[in-house]
Parts: sequence; C-alpha cells; structure tokens
Amino acid sequence: MTTDTPIDTRDLGPEDMAARGFKRISRGDAIRRYCVEVCMCGSRHEVLMCANGGCPLWPFKMGSDPFRDPRTLTDEQKAEAAERLRIARERKAGAPDQDDTLPPGASIWD
Repeated sequence: MTTDTPIDTRDLGPEDMAARGFKRISRGDAIRRYCVEVCMCGSRHEVLMCANGGCPLWPFKMGSDPFRDPRTLTDEQKAEAAERLRIARERKAGAPDQDDTLPPGASIWD
C-alpha cells in the first residue's frame, strides 16, 4: 500500500502497521533484510563483503549494533534467562514447525 500523503509512523500502532502489510521485526533484522534484498540483490555473502563505509546502515549490516555495549548479566539473571529459554523450548517442541525463512523468490516487501 503506497500513499502520496506523508504519515508519521510514530502515531501508528501495531494494528495499523499490520493493516498496512508490515510484520513486526527488529530494527536489526529490518536493516539486514534491506541490505540483502535492496542493496545486494539477495546475496547475503555480498552484504558480508560490503565495503561501502559511507552508507549510514553499514555498521549495522550484519543485524547487530556495534555501538551498543555488551550486556553483563548477574548469575541470578543468567539463571532466570536459562529458565525462560527452557520453558520456551518446551513450548516450541509441542508446537507445529514454523519456518521464518522466506521461500526462494519471495520478498519481505510483498
């Protein structure tokens, strides 16, 4: 869906974005997908090899934020995270398989 009228996305909620055909993804994933699909014509290897340091997205091309300090977790936080992961894995084991990868020829922009 395209429009000639500018829309301030800060005023839109998740339902509005879904109605416009957008799926919820992280900023890192959005940048990575843009680099792969738009700049490098679908080649993940070319994103890895990209040397265009003048691009504002270049530092984020691999889907992570190199400016962000790594998280430091206490032993208690690590134990809580491990428990959440265990529960999530148990739930997933009972759920039908879901493949987040795009089929060949598909685009996130469809």
